[in-house]
Amino acid sequence: MCDGPEWKLRPARDADRGFVRALSAEVFARFGNYGALLPPLLDSQRVRTSILTLDEAPVGFSMLSLEDLDQGELDLIAIAVSPDRQRHGVATRLLRHVEREGRALPVRRGLVLRLTVAEDNAPARALFRRAGFVVTPGERGRYAGGQRSLGMHKILCPDRFPYHGSSD
Repeated sequence: MCDGPEWKLRPARDADRGFVRALSAEVFARFGNYGALLPPLLDSQRVRTSILTLDEAPVGFSMLSLEDLDQGELDLIAIAVSPDRQRHGVATRLLRHVEREGRALPVRRGLVLRLTVAEDNAPARALFRRAGFVVTPGERGRYAGGQRSLGMHKILCPDRFPYHGSSD
């Protein structure tokens, strides 16, 4: 009997620093120096980094900031997928994990999961739209590489909000 591939999600370890650095430098190069910016976040107590492995080899990671948790907000800093694994559901697995992680936090009110995405990054924007994220109105910024950015958000645990509204 043939077994299928084994996917595992686990917290990042210090040994993952090189993977995070190399993958960030490769997939985020056009946006800025993320190979240098993201690895130090592995040391932060307020950032949860998860590694997705396929048959024990890392294929992607997510970084979730809890910095604004007391204000009811989480920030998805990054989802990165190895180029040879893109368009194979890896980012969707990572995004679902981030949402589960957010919903499991011991908070008494609803949470907003926010993120920033490049306006010209159509595949990422489509991923987030499919997952229920909407564009956040307001100012748009720019990445260090010059690309315009969009804010997007999704309400997690809407039943814990003091009002009943949509995530729009």
